[in-house]
Amino acid sequence: MAKDTRPIEQGDTSATAKKRRITKGNASAEGTSQPNTPEVDLYNEVVTFEEMEAKERNAEKDVKLYLQICSEIKSLLIEIGQLKAKPSEETASLVKEKQFEISLKIIMLKKLNRLEKVRMKESRVALQLAREQVDSDHLQLQNMLYEVLHLTKEVKKCLEFKSKDEEMDLVPVDEFYANAPESISKPEVTKKNDHELKLARLQWELVQRKDLAAQCKKLEANKESVAKDIEAKKEQLNNLAPLLKSVLDATKPLQENLGMPLEKAKKLSDLVYLLPKPLYVLYVQADAYSQVVKWISVTINGECDKTPTEELHLDDISSDDSDSDDADVSHRRKINFQDRKKSGGGSNIRDRVEQKKNECIKKHQLSVILKITLKTKEVLMIEFQWLTMLEVICVLPSISLNESLGIAADDLLSSRNILSSLFPGDNGETCPNSSAYYQLRRAGLDSFPSGSNSFGIPYRWAQEVCGIDLLPPTPEIRFSLSQKTLESTMKIIRHRFRNRLSLARQILRLETGFTITHKKMLSTLTSFVTISLEEFSKLPTAQQVLNDNIVDGSFLFYKATLQVNPAKLYAYIAVSPNYPCQYPLILVEFVYKGNTYNALNSNGLRDLEKEFNVYAEDPAEENKDEGTLLRQMTKLFHSVEIFAHVELSNEVNVQATYFRPIQGRSRSYPYKYISSGGGIYIQR
Repeated sequence: MAKDTRPIEQGDTSATAKKRRITKGNASAEGTSQPNTPEVDLYNEVVTFEEMEAKERNAEKDVKLYLQICSEIKSLLIEIGQLKAKPSEETASLVKEKQFEISLKIIMLKKLNRLEKVRMKESRVALQLAREQVDSDHLQLQNMLYEVLHLTKEVKKCLEFKSKDEEMDLVPVDEFYANAPESISKPEVTKKNDHELKLARLQWELVQRKDLAAQCKKLEANKESVAKDIEAKKEQLNNLAPLLKSVLDATKPLQENLGMPLEKAKKLSDLVYLLPKPLYVLYVQADAYSQVVKWISVTINGECDKTPTEELHLDDISSDDSDSDDADVSHRRKINFQDRKKSGGGSNIRDRVEQKKNECIKKHQLSVILKITLKTKEVLMIEFQWLTMLEVICVLPSISLNESLGIAADDLLSSRNILSSLFPGDNGETCPNSSAYYQLRRAGLDSFPSGSNSFGIPYRWAQEVCGIDLLPPTPEIRFSLSQKTLESTMKIIRHRFRNRLSLARQILRLETGFTITHKKMLSTLTSFVTISLEEFSKLPTAQQVLNDNIVDGSFLFYKATLQVNPAKLYAYIAVSPNYPCQYPLILVEFVYKGNTYNALNSNGLRDLEKEFNVYAEDPAEENKDEGTLLRQMTKLFHSVEIFAHVELSNEVNVQATYFRPIQGRSRSYPYKYISSGGGIYIQR
């Protein structure tokens, strides 16, 4: 409630003072005759009143009232902001009034909040009472069920009761009469009475068991003496262990000098059995293959404290049915509830979401590294990682070079591109395990985090090399699949690595200024840079090859600039991931006096593109030992000079011999080189 701020008149003040004095005097006079009234606890009275009010009020109406007050406060704040933007004496008084109204509404909000707290407290108390009643009833029900079960078992035992002698395997009757003494067998009595025969056989069984018990005691005594001897010998062996360890430590320098890393081999063999099954299959097959060929080696990276039994336990957990999944979900909910209770609500939601993401893409502590070494000592290292939750193998390649191959070659040898499209359609952009997609969505990830510094790329061939067959509903690990694909895949990777290094060296030569030394050329290569697919697609002649899917995003794109005074030629090069099995595609633009010509508006440039895209293996002059890209660029050097000489005969003078500049209905240009007669160019 707000205080009354109305001004008090002077007369009222004096009257009130007189009234107080009179009242005080009467109170002092009557104090001796009347007992003191008990003091009232105002706080408890207010709390009791609000509890009763909370029961009587409607919670839904309070919510609507709360929202209404919030909107009114918002509108009042907007009005205050508008009034303060235009300061004056009138607006100042209005601002104070608005502020007073806001204070009253905030007091009302506080009261609604207290009422809601009272309702929540009462609801919790009622819920707790209901829970206690349910628990009590449930416990009583369990006790009754247990008692019923116990009584049922007892009744069943009584019905199925049999004497112990019926379960004993007694010796046959003939053997009994042959071996038992007459004092026990009593043939004159037992042969006539079956009951006496049964008793006699039981007595003979007792005698035999006592003899066996005596023999068992003797054997146990012998066993204890043998066990003591074993313990003594074990103690002797344990005393020898430190001495043997010191001897082995002393032989480590000798092992290193003789190339016998026994300790390292022992640690490696210990780690092998800690590998998850896919990496274990890969290691076994790669190690066997490395003993056949010398250019590949395999090692294990990382440390793991788990024992093999724990690994098997983890595998068993991952293969549980839906019931165990439901139990795990309920367990996680319980843990999350406890975490929220400890942390005070939703303050750590981001941390829990991040933790859930990290658990989803968690890698195994151990990884397998394949090392492919070329004759030129360049090394390609491929790290195979196992994601435990997603059940996917990821590949993280890295390269060690003996020389720098320039900036443009970095894309060729990057971890994203070096093994991309090793097989058709296998670019590693999608996760090969379809169930992993839903696990990523549940963890709040839109896509697989591949290609980063810590995560590899989930190529499909990597799954097959590790023996994972993704065709069944659940991935299976098969040694036969790994044996079938490992050798061929490693050869393809080695071939890809060798070709990429060759291509990188060719690009380095083009970056540093490629020239033809055995012949004087008028054209010069002024620049060779890397471009993107977007820049390549701006070329008019590139639309057709993009629409026909001849070129896609997996290609690498470059732009070469040739100066043929007074003109320029721009060559746009698209290099396939399967280079050199698939020739680089080169599209050209010829710029002369502000006019741009390409294969769409020039027959000469159309034949020019056909010459080095279709007949790349038909080298011009003596460049057969060069790579495919350099042969194409050499052919481009010669062909562009012939084109410029035919088109700009008055301005360009080249040292090339040809019979006719244009021939036939197709008006073809003389781009084909024949070495006879000193070297001439003819039409195809």
